[in-house]
Amino acid sequence: MGKQKKRKYIKKDIVADASPSKPSSSGRPKHTILFGFLCLIVYVIITQFPESVWGSLNRHTATMVVRLLAAFGRYPELSGDSIRHGSFSAQIISECTVLYVGALFFSFVLAWPASMRHKIIGLVLGIPVLHTVNIIRLAIVFALGTVQPNLFNILHVYFGQVIMVICVIATCILWLYISDHHVSRNGLGAFLIRFAAYSSIAFLIWLAFNRAYVRFTDHIVEWLFSLRGYDLIIPHEHAIYYQTFNLVTFVGLVLAGRGSLKNRNLLILLSGLMLIISMHLAYRVGNVLMNTSHGEIAFRVSQGIFIIGEYLIPILYWLLMQRNEFTKNPLNERHLTIYPAKQE
Repeated sequence: MGKQKKRKYIKKDIVADASPSKPSSSGRPKHTILFGFLCLIVYVIITQFPESVWGSLNRHTATMVVRLLAAFGRYPELSGDSIRHGSFSAQIISECTVLYVGALFFSFVLAWPASMRHKIIGLVLGIPVLHTVNIIRLAIVFALGTVQPNLFNILHVYFGQVIMVICVIATCILWLYISDHHVSRNGLGAFLIRFAAYSSIAFLIWLAFNRAYVRFTDHIVEWLFSLRGYDLIIPHEHAIYYQTFNLVTFVGLVLAGRGSLKNRNLLILLSGLMLIISMHLAYRVGNVLMNTSHGEIAFRVSQGIFIIGEYLIPILYWLLMQRNEFTKNPLNERHLTIYPAKQE
């Protein structure tokens, strides 16, 4: 009888399950709502201060614009926060600075889940980037204004609304990419191009209709005051009403985003439009009340409504509709199995 060969058994290893990682929380609605809440508080606080508080920032911004223009062979005169070139002049106010877009980015970084290190890095790098882009924007608009003064208001509205919103969104998404590996830059460039294209078309259309729209809303304001016995006649002396162009921003964001017009988002879309229109009405009511004994309070309230409506509302509602736009799908990895060794 031959010697029986012993069989060696190797203990089976535990099956390793490389299941997909948990989706990032960067797209959850609660963080979007927290972002809106924080930004609202920051904007309300900022608008409670008089313009003189931001005088240093205004003067610094004007100085940087003049230096940038000088680097390209243009030498405008600088007087405090005012810039003049020949007969053309412009004054830098807080709305022209990085103050409000910086507050938007600040609130976004605080609201989204990330380590304190990533938050600090985001703020230290992101706000100076936005400040630099804003200086370039102002320099371009001022230089073009010296050549075509009639186009200054149009260029100022377009670059102030569309371009700065593009920059804020791009900065936010790039920060998310750095701080959260579940967020992808894929499609960011295409989205920004779509937004620039759609908002530019909407901007050109709205140039022709914004004055008629303001007349319509003012009829409502006049009717509201008539209920209290006031007979109002509101003049319409401007060709462009800056506060209405957040509709352009909102429409551009909605059309540029994937899946914005799905059924589940229609309610958010309609509520966003209604809120923006309501804020336009409230802003016009505030303008009327500025000429009363409550003028100072009315001015601060109107200013707050204007700033919140200009930046926060379009981006907030877009985030609610597109909260998973730049979040990667979890990796569809196979289950990894370590099989038992062959028997000898």
